[in-house]
Amino acid sequence: MKYGRAITEDELRKRTHPAWPYLYFNPGTPVEPEKVDEILKGCIDVHIHGAPLGGWLPGRPTIVETCIEASEAGMKALVFKDHNTMVNNCAIIVQDFLGRMQKDKAAQGLEFTPVEVYGGITLNYSVGGMNVRAVKAALDYGRCKEVWLPSLDAMHQQQAM
Repeated sequence: MKYGRAITEDELRKRTHPAWPYLYFNPGTPVEPEKVDEILKGCIDVHIHGAPLGGWLPGRPTIVETCIEASEAGMKALVFKDHNTMVNNCAIIVQDFLGRMQKDKAAQGLEFTPVEVYGGITLNYSVGGMNVRAVKAALDYGRCKEVWLPSLDAMHQQQAM
């Protein structure tokens, strides 16, 4: 092929498996923990999944646990994504919780800087597909940073599955 490449049916099956990144990519040499700490300071993750939303992978930490750890690591912001529902409404609640946690820790003489928590909406069938009203509702709630086009319900994904 002049542009791109053709993949085999077996390769397509691998890539459409629900946990394909974990099965497909070789993570290589682990990064030293000190380097990870350095990289995370001030970092923004614009695509993160957390339980109980998107909890189809057992053992996934909750959104609250993830936000506390990100705060302790010095991260700047997280944007949560779920394939089936709006997440920015949860972000509002978690941000409030982190603010209260900051005040409690300050009263104890401890420093805690909360990560900024955001979410968005993915336009799968569970929110009505390409639904302008769902997008408007997500934007009106606040803390909505991303609107994702259909993922699990995209025609290509459905055909591949």
